[in-house]
Amino acid sequence: MNKNMFIKDIISNFQDNDLSIDERKSLIFYEFYKYLINENKKYNLTTIVDPRDVIKKHFLDSVLPLVEIQKKIKNFNYDNYENIIDFGCGAGFPLMPYLIYLIDQRSKLNFNYIFTDSNKKKIAFISKFISNNNFLNNFDILCVQSRLENLYNKNFKRQNTLVIGRAITNFNQLIKYIFEFIKLNSISELSFVYLVGPNFIKPNMDLLKSYFGTKYEIYYDSYHYEYDSKAIKRGIFYLKVKKSL
Repeated sequence: MNKNMFIKDIISNFQDNDLSIDERKSLIFYEFYKYLINENKKYNLTTIVDPRDVIKKHFLDSVLPLVEIQKKIKNFNYDNYENIIDFGCGAGFPLMPYLIYLIDQRSKLNFNYIFTDSNKKKIAFISKFISNNNFLNNFDILCVQSRLENLYNKNFKRQNTLVIGRAITNFNQLIKYIFEFIKLNSISELSFVYLVGPNFIKPNMDLLKSYFGTKYEIYYDSYHYEYDSKAIKRGIFYLKVKKSL
């Protein structure tokens, strides 16, 4: 697929899902696509390489839920957070496509965006793309090679943090990592957004309490959605924990 066809296709896919996208953003997505495919020859970044599939299953699949969540989850607002962490970010999904989508929204510049992954090559992949693209200079972005449960920053304790993830690991292990991250950084309040597949089963409160105990107030919600003429089915799981007074 050549550049013009790619731009036409991504604009069509985004607009079909009520996402506004212009030629400038589409061109940046194209550059990220080319970079992903070229680097994928060296590293095992993704098994999805067809341009139409990358548009639908990587780019749209990352942006759509992160935009729609403010409409779907009660009281969810990005403005409540100072840190947004993409945990187990791999090749930059879902946060990198979301940042590309946000480049013209100045209100989204007041966050600390953090990519974290235990794989050194994947962090290097993201870091190189950021350093080679001036449009990302307006964002405060940090790339860290680390597991979430080992990620420490003295500022996390006094800042509201949002952790996002996509196709990371089994849910029980995931919640364990979240709890260990909270303990390590003495975080009093944290939210977690998990992009899930259609077969995800929302956990019950007893399971969550078995990790967080009685010292934290727990709120959680989820919803499922479809796109690409209902051919692709996805879901969002949202968790908020707050230390009890």
